[in-house]
Amino acid sequence: MEISEKVYMYFADLIKDRLGIEYPISDRYRLDARISTLIEHFNVDSADALHQIYIQNMTTEMETVLLDLATNNETSFFRDSKPFDFLTKIYIPHFVKGSPLGPLKIWSCACSTGQEPLSTIMTIKEGFPSLAGGFVKLDASDISSEALAKAKNGEYTQLEVQRGIPITLLVKYFDKVDDKDVWKVKNSIIKHIRHFSFNLLTGSYQSGNYNIIFCRNILIYQNKENKEKILNSLDKQLHQDGIIILGNGESLIGLKTPLQTINIDGFTIIAKESSEFWSDKENHTKLSA
Repeated sequence: MEISEKVYMYFADLIKDRLGIEYPISDRYRLDARISTLIEHFNVDSADALHQIYIQNMTTEMETVLLDLATNNETSFFRDSKPFDFLTKIYIPHFVKGSPLGPLKIWSCACSTGQEPLSTIMTIKEGFPSLAGGFVKLDASDISSEALAKAKNGEYTQLEVQRGIPITLLVKYFDKVDDKDVWKVKNSIIKHIRHFSFNLLTGSYQSGNYNIIFCRNILIYQNKENKEKILNSLDKQLHQDGIIILGNGESLIGLKTPLQTINIDGFTIIAKESSEFWSDKENHTKLSA
């Protein structure tokens, strides 16, 4: 299928404007696949015909379908297990030692289909059962309405649960749906999670005061200006002693933010420069071990 430069640029600019995600020439094949899916979805016969219906009358549904397709929702349970090990061995013990009376507030700000927040709750329930009984407040947001609907529903195929969940946790926290190749998360775990739609670039941020913010594999799709905008907004949501967890290979190099960063065996955490977490010498010893 032939797609003209004009059509490519229209959809690339629209996605960049709404999401901040850029499609350089090297990634045009990804946009090509998304345009092909839109052509099939709206039952038109060419990229030019698709372009015409978008520029003439782009409905809310049309924009939603485009943004859902443009968002990379690839995820799995306990994806890149090192951040969860870090929470268990270092950060949550530090939190318990320093703030025994306050709730542990967590935000998974690009939760996709829900595996990340569920993995976080399971981690806490297994390692810190005293925190799990209503002492944890976990917010989970995403820009994709389709992904968010799946996260709220909490149903996953056999293939999806096999990607990362040990069998002991699967039978403990999920129920097999009768006559289906599907597992549904138990209410005892999903009740801890509040799901909502949010755009990190254009959303209206409220005072969050979060202890932990997961922001993994989001900044890699943004330009420098948008990275700084997102990080500076997240900084205002962060508890004085809180942390932001980035994905593998992400860093703050070249960015102007009031945050400091440290790479821990392949992933990056960020905190305020005045954070007590950084001033605790015991944590530095654990981090360097």
